[in-house]
Amino acid sequence: MLNGELAASGLLPDFVAAMSDGTAWFTCYGSQPGVVPCLGHTTYLSGWSIFPAQSIALFGAGLQSEQLVGVMESPSANSGPFTAASSNTDVCTVADLNDHNFNVVGTGPGACLVTVTDAHGVSQTINVTVTTTSGTVQSKRRQIGGRI
Repeated sequence: MLNGELAASGLLPDFVAAMSDGTAWFTCYGSQPGVVPCLGHTTYLSGWSIFPAQSIALFGAGLQSEQLVGVMESPSANSGPFTAASSNTDVCTVADLNDHNFNVVGTGPGACLVTVTDAHGVSQTINVTVTTTSGTVQSKRRQIGGRI
């Protein structure tokens, strides 16, 4: 599965194990009921990439809407440490940055870009869309035949 297909399927990244042959095994878990966890094997081509996708949709604001993001690269490449920054902190922020992993957290409705940069100045962006809802749920009774 490609990164975008993995995210679209309702699966989220869990753990990655780098192997001595330059490949990696990873596990993921279902973000929705009924989604079966997965186990995958990657072969690195060149450079590094964003996992699970370069486009993320968050629903809600705060820690309940955060998305774990990781940088996948060949263990021998070691392009880190990486930095990550949001183009609009009113929409999303970057939290818990730890070399190759970080969380993108929704802070308000809208769109923003998260720019991830390696130690050599090479950058990639993640398109983030945050959707929030607000308001009051109201109930209205309808009168039928003189009764409510």
